[in-house]
Amino acid sequence: MGNKLEIARLISYFLFLLSIWQLDVSFLYAEDYLSKPTIEILFRIFRFGPIMIMPLLYYIAFYIYKTGLATKELKKWHKLLYNKWIFYFVFLVSLLVYFVNLTTSGVAGLHQVHEYSTFPAHYIPIYGALNITFYINIILVFFHSFFFLLFICQKISDGKIKRFFRSLVFASLFIFVNGILCAFLIFPLFFTILNSIFAAIVLFASYFTLQNATIEKMNQELKEERSFLEIILNINPNYIYVKDSNDNLAIVNGAFAELYNISSDEMIGVNENYFKKEFLLKEEQGHNLSNETVINCNGELR
Repeated sequence: MGNKLEIARLISYFLFLLSIWQLDVSFLYAEDYLSKPTIEILFRIFRFGPIMIMPLLYYIAFYIYKTGLATKELKKWHKLLYNKWIFYFVFLVSLLVYFVNLTTSGVAGLHQVHEYSTFPAHYIPIYGALNITFYINIILVFFHSFFFLLFICQKISDGKIKRFFRSLVFASLFIFVNGILCAFLIFPLFFTILNSIFAAIVLFASYFTLQNATIEKMNQELKEERSFLEIILNINPNYIYVKDSNDNLAIVNGAFAELYNISSDEMIGVNENYFKKEFLLKEEQGHNLSNETVINCNGELR
């Protein structure tokens, strides 16, 4: 979250919602610590995690479009697929699904699964009449992942950025497939912990690969920019230097080095006052301006 890049923040939101989902499942195993009514309330509240991942995935697709990351073969009609009004709509749909699941119409209660040979005792939710809204929300996750997000990923020119967002698509698909299999007890419910492990490995590996590539590119651009500025400084006949906060010279141009008849490298790191004492300085007042005139070693006024 501390990163100023929007991509980093979006991934932080994704991982946060995923952690809320994991907490939601963990409450179902908390009968030794919490009462059944408390577990039921907490389970309803923390369904916020899996439900709100759906609008977040659409927003990520919208972000790719609006920031221009997707640059290949974009048509005018793509704006109809990726715009803020669709995001507001899917966000409101998810909020509605969440509020339904806070009531008995979404989650009617809990049923205890007793301990047996390999798995601990835990609760499973008894769904209400309107729990179908939750299933619709899950279907929209697949739809957004495959249609909106994966489609716009194919339009990204930068290969590293494309691979990063593809990893997000496949991580989200794995998470929800695994979540559904666990919800219907095809896999034990606690297998949902694989979601966090898989997402962490895939997303962090992809993100740091992307970050390293971005930093390398920025460093190269800075080197080229510095080289270009040094060329401009050196062809300038005026005396130019840059000093740091301690008044030590950090950059000097060729004309300034020639004034003292020493190399630029020898001047770097030397205090500015040392050179001012070496030459006679005259101040001329006029038109509210103060000018310094330097008499160099050849007797020339500059």
